[in-house]
Amino acid sequence: MSQLTTQRQSLPYDILEQVSSNIGPTLSDDETNKLFHTVVLRDETDRLHLLIALIRQPALGRYIKVLEIKDKLTFEDTEHLVATAYDEFIAAQPNIILPSKLRRCLSDGLKQGGRATILGLLIAYCPLLEQIDLVIRAYAEDFPWEVLQEVTEEHKAPEQSKIRLLSTGHLSRLQELRIAVPHGPKDQRMLKIFLALPNLTTLVCDLSYDNQQLRTTPEEIGLRSLTLSGPKMDSDALLDLFRLTPQLRFLQMRLSEFEECDNPTTLSQVGEALRRHDSGAYLETLVIEFDARLARCISRQDRIGSLQVLGNLKRLSIGLSELVGRMTLRNPDFNDDDMTSPLMINGELPHALQCLEIQYDLEAVTDIIKYFHDQVIDMISDPTRLNLRQVLLQSDTHGPTLLSYTRNIEDNGWTVTTYDSSLKLGTVEALEGCPMTAEGLLSIIHKEP
Repeated sequence: MSQLTTQRQSLPYDILEQVSSNIGPTLSDDETNKLFHTVVLRDETDRLHLLIALIRQPALGRYIKVLEIKDKLTFEDTEHLVATAYDEFIAAQPNIILPSKLRRCLSDGLKQGGRATILGLLIAYCPLLEQIDLVIRAYAEDFPWEVLQEVTEEHKAPEQSKIRLLSTGHLSRLQELRIAVPHGPKDQRMLKIFLALPNLTTLVCDLSYDNQQLRTTPEEIGLRSLTLSGPKMDSDALLDLFRLTPQLRFLQMRLSEFEECDNPTTLSQVGEALRRHDSGAYLETLVIEFDARLARCISRQDRIGSLQVLGNLKRLSIGLSELVGRMTLRNPDFNDDDMTSPLMINGELPHALQCLEIQYDLEAVTDIIKYFHDQVIDMISDPTRLNLRQVLLQSDTHGPTLLSYTRNIEDNGWTVTTYDSSLKLGTVEALEGCPMTAEGLLSIIHKEP
């Protein structure tokens, strides 16, 4: 039997049953908080067991601060659990306050075992959530739209003898929301609903928004961290989004989750929006992920462009192709604009930069190895680039480090470390004639990964 997991520990169903039914030993507040603070629901069975407990004892929901809902397939028969949850919810009706339309919607949905209804009720019974991690892999319609819409509405104080499931301030403590929901016709509702949550600072989602939807949101949003996967937004829509988030410090764009090339967001659109965004000066971390399988959808000239205006950017993670363009890498000796001189990365990046992470599978391509080293040497030789501490070459965003340049604070020199045997010889050959090597400011070592 699968189990609920809280605080990295298993929460057996028998304890959950005892707590929700007021049988067995009474748990103290500290014990209840320890058991329920973080709840991971792996499958439908877990979700139904927790829902039944919350319907029986609504006060338990106030202890849950972190709710992680996964979408693992279950082969257990859940019909009896659905029936139990429905019966308990109907029996609890006299003691709870819900809008009549939503009450009927939830009752009917629960009777049929609807996934959206179950998810919606779980959120409804947990008013003090600080973090939600939600994975829905089947259909966007499985998302609890109606419940979240109701969360953003204003409500009068409930009668003392009753519980309002969705009272004013519900989810007001929510700071982090991470969702994976397939694209669907209701995606456009998502942004307005979530951004109405007053204290949300971290949003990770894989949905796309258009300009019209963005213009219906509040004038300013307190997001400090934003991750978008597979966005289909032009530079104007991106700019509108950035203007709404003046406190944004972390931005991750995953341009990597299209099955078809249907108007994807391009690198140049991202770059243009960042350069036009006044608050971009406060951005500290920028991560751009790009799936090479989409190369046929992207122009060979497409690249993010200059990021010098991001005056506070401390960390940049981006593919070499996305930074300089695929045309440049086809012929590293020439610029893809005027075809007369090499494109110099140093002139594209802000001087506040401390860590540069480059992704490219070099495959021992000698010209590209030399081009990469020349670009890094140009950067670390620049006397005005005082903040740079490290340059990494990785096979992909989450892959191992193949090569690193690390500043030695004591003597202001640099250590070049290779972690891939195929890069060792090419690195030595590319750097042996470098003035920094002759001056003793550049040392090369090899480490096994």
